[in-house]
Amino acid sequence: MRTAGTDSLKRLKKRQGFTIVELLIVVVVIAILAAITIVSYNGISKNAKNSAIQSSLEQASKKIEMYKIEDPSGLYPASLSAAGLTLASSGDTLYVYSVSSDNKLYCLGSSQGGRTYYVSSTTSSPKPGVCNTTTGVPGTGDVATDGANTAAAPSYSIFGSTPPGAGTVQNDGNGSLKIGNRFYTTEPSGINVTGLRIYNPASSDSTFLSLGVTAYAYTHNWTGSTITSLTTFSQTPVATKTYSGTRTAGTFTDILFDNPITIAPKNTSSGPVDYITLAVQYAGGNHYIYFPGLNQFESVESSSRPNNFLSLTQNIGRGVNTMITAETDYYYGIDMIYTPVTP
Repeated sequence: MRTAGTDSLKRLKKRQGFTIVELLIVVVVIAILAAITIVSYNGISKNAKNSAIQSSLEQASKKIEMYKIEDPSGLYPASLSAAGLTLASSGDTLYVYSVSSDNKLYCLGSSQGGRTYYVSSTTSSPKPGVCNTTTGVPGTGDVATDGANTAAAPSYSIFGSTPPGAGTVQNDGNGSLKIGNRFYTTEPSGINVTGLRIYNPASSDSTFLSLGVTAYAYTHNWTGSTITSLTTFSQTPVATKTYSGTRTAGTFTDILFDNPITIAPKNTSSGPVDYITLAVQYAGGNHYIYFPGLNQFESVESSSRPNNFLSLTQNIGRGVNTMITAETDYYYGIDMIYTPVTP
């Protein structure tokens, strides 16, 4: 005979424990809560690190600006230590300080765990971004590698990572020597020239490798002109950039402009037209790189992306008429860094 107590006991036994569905729901809820907690923690940790970086830069900026106020010439310090700052890279926290050649511009960048900010002579409040050690102003670069320039990806050049030849360092003795190479593209939508590269021959000595170098870009059409004197470079450059970082023998050094220069495609049926000329001037003005082995080509096509060319035409790289006595074409170790224009 069933009684009310018996039925209640049986029902109670049937409800002991959880079903598989109920257990799964509990597990999912716990996982969601754990994920939310982890994300929140990471966000709080990231914000704390970002705040620490920005606070450090803001305080440093005040000291740097105070140095300028107290300096008799009103110039920024050549180094952080000169301003009484002891910011040193340690672990994943890195600092890079750069100043222009005339000490009128500066940029201080800091990176921690991939987060990068900078302060500069044009913005005292920290901004996301990096510093460029070539000019002392915000630019394209990577503070995590001590301010070394890094071109936007994908980026291309004429010679890629392959040296164009042996090359030698020449000394002309002229105090204001500039050397240029000319480039053009036949890509249908044109290209953005983001900078240039200079090749440092393996034979380069430490004196040459320590020289600063200024890069110039011209979009003047030199066709019909003979580049035999500095007056040929009298046109105003569309971009300049001074690089004073370390250079290594047997490698290229990249120098990026603050803004890309867009050049249109060349119509090959219209005859020789140079769409951009890239020139360099080493500190002291009397050094250049000389490659005699490329004069047999009409042009050299990019090894990394077709339809882009180093234009080897008469006197392409001449900076002064006393450099080379032979009237022929020579390559002067200047390469182009570019990205394709998206149609």
